[in-house]
Amino acid sequence: MEARKTFKVHDYVAAISIVLSVIGIVVATLAIPEFRSLANSTFKEISLGVVSSGLAALLGAMSGYYFGKVGGAKRHRIFVSHAMTDTPFVNKLAQDLREAGFSVVLPEEDINIGDDILSKIEDKISEADSLVLILSPESMNSKWVHRELSMAREKNLKIFPLLLNDVKLPANLENVKYLKLDDSYDKTVLALEEALRKSA
Repeated sequence: MEARKTFKVHDYVAAISIVLSVIGIVVATLAIPEFRSLANSTFKEISLGVVSSGLAALLGAMSGYYFGKVGGAKRHRIFVSHAMTDTPFVNKLAQDLREAGFSVVLPEEDINIGDDILSKIEDKISEADSLVLILSPESMNSKWVHRELSMAREKNLKIFPLLLNDVKLPANLENVKYLKLDDSYDKTVLALEEALRKSA
């Protein structure tokens, strides 16, 4: 199934900034003939200042939007689904992915007493670009991991299975290519980073 196109908040902010900058430049330009009777030097300084500010804002918005698009790893938001028993491994993986420029979200982060856990996790998955699924015997027996996987499927997120042990893939992932943790942790993480960047 083809993942649907989604637009993040920064896409709308950039678009609005560009539109407002263009409007400012047009207004300043059209206003010039109306005020030629004023002190030319003062008016020229004001007009040039307005136009320059508008151009600077326009270029800033466009470059910010462009680099946000091509930055890939810096924008890519990853939700890591895992069993609590795999937390030490996941914490190390999250740190390495963050150092590589990815935004990593863990299900247990930022959930306070009294919060609706399921709602919080659903919000995190909704804001994610991809889901890294840590597969182990414990995670395959975790109802939370299965819920998170179902949510990711509903949101059409791309799933990246990472096998810690020899476990059977869930039926809905049997046709998905997975990555297996081998003797070299660093090599495995680099392969995961490369796959995530290609999907950005």
